[in-house]
Amino acid sequence: MREIEIKARVQDLSQLKKSLESQAVVFGPPLKQHDTVYNEPGGKTATPGYNFLRVRTENDVLSTFTLKQTVKDLDKIEHETVIDQPEEMKTMIELMHFELFSDLTKIRQKAKYQGYEICLDSVEGLGDFIEIEKLTADDADGDAVRDEMWQVLEALGVGRDGEVKKGYDILMREKQGL
Repeated sequence: MREIEIKARVQDLSQLKKSLESQAVVFGPPLKQHDTVYNEPGGKTATPGYNFLRVRTENDVLSTFTLKQTVKDLDKIEHETVIDQPEEMKTMIELMHFELFSDLTKIRQKAKYQGYEICLDSVEGLGDFIEIEKLTADDADGDAVRDEMWQVLEALGVGRDGEVKKGYDILMREKQGL
């Protein structure tokens, strides 16, 4: 499965949420997501074909293991499964010589809207963001999907001026000077 997303920085998350809700976007409850991300030994982040691994624990209960392969920017091939023992998975990843890349926590609220998932994220140390994403076939036209998503975002009042083309993990490392 391929995940294509757009991310934009938000100045006033609560106001944006109210605006979206007034346009029939219904958000679920807030979710605490703790992401531990690992990269290939000596890996070059965000280059086509680059693989990274993520262990995500949601609300301190549900954990998933994800392999993502970069296509372009925030466009990734994704494989994900639920895991019962996240700490054991992290040990296995480290034994395969993958390197810890980032460790961050965010509060996320999700909504389904016109076939897309919209997420409002408050990321510790980075600020507030909106994401829109779509799961597609691996061979989908990524640029066409991004154009469709921008039409939806702009209709909801989100402009392109705050677009961010990097994942939270990379943004956090840049902020830390790594």
